[in-house]
Amino acid sequence: MYKELLCFYFIVLVSLATLFSESNATTDKLDVIALNGLFKALNNASQLKGWKLDGGDPCGDVWTGVACSGSTVTHL
Repeated sequence: MYKELLCFYFIVLVSLATLFSESNATTDKLDVIALNGLFKALNNASQLKGWKLDGGDPCGDVWTGVACSGSTVTHL
């Protein structure tokens, strides 16, 4: 019984850690500034769904073509 309860708590802990780590992604400010500048340079291309001219959170929201690892943009 003790092992089952311990296993249950472990699964709950891992699940909660995963849930909160992904839902609280706040993209590095320098990455956001660079992507805002790129979007502006591309004349607000309509194909880039979710992108913004100022601010936003590419890793927390869905920005077309942006891939992140945690709060860092890894590639476009």
